[in-house]
Amino acid sequence: MTENLLKKEGNEKTLLLMRHAKSSWQEASRADFDRPLNRRGKSAAPRMAGVLQERNLLPQKIIASSAKRTRQTAELLTATWGNSCPVLLEDELYLASPQVWLKSLAEHCGEETTVLLLGHNPGMEGLVERLTGEDEIMPTAAVAILTFAGSWSRLTGSRLLQVLRPRELSTGEELSREL
Repeated sequence: MTENLLKKEGNEKTLLLMRHAKSSWQEASRADFDRPLNRRGKSAAPRMAGVLQERNLLPQKIIASSAKRTRQTAELLTATWGNSCPVLLEDELYLASPQVWLKSLAEHCGEETTVLLLGHNPGMEGLVERLTGEDEIMPTAAVAILTFAGSWSRLTGSRLLQVLRPRELSTGEELSREL
């Protein structure tokens, strides 16, 4: 089912906030930064990429933490989309606060109308709350869809349209939250 949630006007932009796909805890001695995706994560990431593509929500840029699980998630997303989306990996986004994410967004985005930020909790949940006032649960591979007017350095009037959660989509529930 193709669904376009956005009816953009003027300078309205779309911000996609995604938590990395499910990672493996199999090797207890492995540093958290170096944990790879597990089997569920490797199937959820391309599935969520397909959902975004069906809804005409392809980003023009991905900004991501450089942790292994976020890198792998980004690779699976872009492979699903034909590798047409540039990915910027930043070490400082590993377990970053909302403020650090907003700083990176302002520094690295200009003319893009749709950007995806790919990271970890509690940062992703904190960013949703900071921008929209909504307290949302962001399990692995979840994507929050926000719109706002203004520039990437000054997000004003951010509105949460929906949070897509893999498990809810797999049960046939198309919408986990729609405003």
